[in-house]
Amino acid sequence: MPRPLTHFLLLLLVSAPMLAQGTFYVRVSGNDANNGQSESAAKKTLQSAVSAAKAGDIIDVGPGSFAGATLDKGLVIQGSNANYDIARWDAPTVMTSTVTLGQAAAGASVTLVGLQFGQITPLAGTAENANITIYNCKMLGSKPIITTGTKWAELFLTASVLDGKMEGAKPGAPSATTAVVLGDVGVAVIRENVLRNYTKSAIDVAGAGQIVRISYNEFTSCNSSADAAHAAVRINASGIAEEILVENSLFTSCATSVSVAGTISGKTVAVQRNSFRLTPANAAAIRNSAPTALDATCNTFNVPTKDKDQPLSEEIIKASVVKLTTGNVSVSPSNYNSSDADGDAIGFEPVKTTECLPAEHK
Repeated sequence: MPRPLTHFLLLLLVSAPMLAQGTFYVRVSGNDANNGQSESAAKKTLQSAVSAAKAGDIIDVGPGSFAGATLDKGLVIQGSNANYDIARWDAPTVMTSTVTLGQAAAGASVTLVGLQFGQITPLAGTAENANITIYNCKMLGSKPIITTGTKWAELFLTASVLDGKMEGAKPGAPSATTAVVLGDVGVAVIRENVLRNYTKSAIDVAGAGQIVRISYNEFTSCNSSADAAHAAVRINASGIAEEILVENSLFTSCATSVSVAGTISGKTVAVQRNSFRLTPANAAAIRNSAPTALDATCNTFNVPTKDKDQPLSEEIIKASVVKLTTGNVSVSPSNYNSSDADGDAIGFEPVKTTECLPAEHK
């Protein structure tokens, strides 16, 4: 059964430019004196193509290294691996400096697809009510995307790999601290991404907004420094007006996977249907510092349910789960079946036999 898309996700998808007026080409062998309207007449720099393009156009960037640009309109910027399986990328389009949204891009729809970012800030800039889609991209050792102060209407980050280490980094090489800092975005959806090797919080929700949904992601070795002030997903809920969901995600070897603080009453705040694996000793899978109880039902904590093939009592299993939480956390019912109905797909979907399956799937 396909995963349900909420109307918010549909709005985000629709916000991506669908009526592109033309395509401009950028290649390492190009020339900015060219018109850029064919591969044989490609431009050399992204900025030259941006200047020539109209709102809604596609800028097709070939393999190689390219400087970023300042966008004054809504565009689709697609790299050489756009829409290809990210595990089978060929020669990538590598951005060597930030793609920046100028204030002239206010209200525009911007899509980045099939691009690779190294040790730079991938995207930045204040553009009020802009709609941002980042799809099928790689961020390797990159500085965080910080949305605080941007006033973007929507951020939809999906089907991407965010790795705190550079590709091919040697064991022990330093890692980036954080992938995304969310604030001042009306609707933020982080969905079906792989996030790994961040020393502190991979995702940090720290500002204002209406809705934050973190769904079907896989977090591995995040908050690897075991900093008590951080977590793979760290949330200060006070500035989020309506809803914060952390759902259907897989957390592996994260020293505190999800932490929640701030005001959570009067809004929907839930951590549900996730799987927490290999939580380090003396770390919590879920920590709640808010005075109000956190809804953390139907999660899989991967605690033992048998001893030498003999089933453990419900009381002993529940006690093991509670030890993996800190603060006022409502964990019952929990899902003791760790089977993933998604198989190799990104994220975690409880098997169809569990009582914790969403009602629409029962």
